[in-house]
Amino acid sequence: MSHHECDWIAEVSRGPDWLFVRLKPGKPDGSTACNLADRVTQLLTKHFLNRIVIELDQLPTIDEPLVCELKRVSDWIAQRDGMLRLCGAPGAGRSGGERVDLRSQLRGHHLPCYASRRHAVTAREGGEG
Repeated sequence: MSHHECDWIAEVSRGPDWLFVRLKPGKPDGSTACNLADRVTQLLTKHFLNRIVIELDQLPTIDEPLVCELKRVSDWIAQRDGMLRLCGAPGAGRSGGERVDLRSQLRGHHLPCYASRRHAVTAREGGEG
């Protein structure tokens, strides 16, 4: 496990054939010191991997900027025949009073959400948990 300079990333660890990235809440003003999608793709390239589980269990909400970053990561991984899975996501978040439903925001992007890291890694492709 290691820590990184990106405000989004709490920790990074590696398992057999997978990279695990746990996100943490951003600054109260909504700003971040890095571009999450760029940082995640750099990590995948550095570790020579194309499979990642992004852990959202520390986030109280999922806002639209984060959804955009996840879509960018999804597109990058899809171009490399990789796999991106999410786990620990709140069912819905609130941002500025608006309800953000992660699954509807990611429609058109195959990003299954799982209850835990273990479920994300062991689930058969195409299943959601």
